[in-house]
Amino acid sequence: VEVAPLGWHTTQGQEEALAWSSVSTAVPGTLSDIGAGAENSRLVYSQLGSSSAGFNVIVNKTIGGKSDWFVPSLGELEKVYENLWATGLDAFTSSRNVLSSTEDPSNTSQAMQVWNVGGIVAGVSKTIGYYMRPIRAFGGTTTPTESDSYTAQGHNLTFGVGAASNYVNVVYE
Repeated sequence: VEVAPLGWHTTQGQEEALAWSSVSTAVPGTLSDIGAGAENSRLVYSQLGSSSAGFNVIVNKTIGGKSDWFVPSLGELEKVYENLWATGLDAFTSSRNVLSSTEDPSNTSQAMQVWNVGGIVAGVSKTIGYYMRPIRAFGGTTTPTESDSYTAQGHNLTFGVGAASNYVNVVYE
C-alpha cells in the first residue's frame, strides 16, 4: 500500500481533524482484516453519502495524481503504525488518534482507531474529529493470504506484475 503524506488535504501541509461521520448511524459489514479498507470505505460512503464526513473527502480526493484512496481498515492501519510510525518513517504534527474504516463491533456509534503513540487500539465516537490517513493499494488482483514473508526459489526470478524494487528485504534462495 501507499500512505498519503503528512498534510495530504491542506495547502499548509498540516494535519486537520476529520470525523468518521456526522451521524452515529451503524454501517453493517465493515471488517478489520487487511485488504478490507477499500470495501469498508465503499460501504460507509455508499450508505452515509455526504454524512460520511472524512470518507466523503478521501474517496473524492486526488493526491499525487491518484484518485483511488481509501480509509484503511483497522488491520491495515495497525500495519501502517507498525511499519511507519513506530519505526520513525512517518510523522504527525503531534500525538494523534487515527481513525480506521472499521466500525467498533461492540458499539456501532464508534469507529476503531489507533493512537499513533504506542499503537493503542480503541473505539471512539464517529462524530468527533480525529485524524485520517488515506491509503491506496496497488499490485496484483489477488489478495495475499500471507502478509509476512514469501520465499521464491529458482534462478532468474521475473515478476509478472511489478518488480523486485517494489519490495523490501528481498531474499533470493
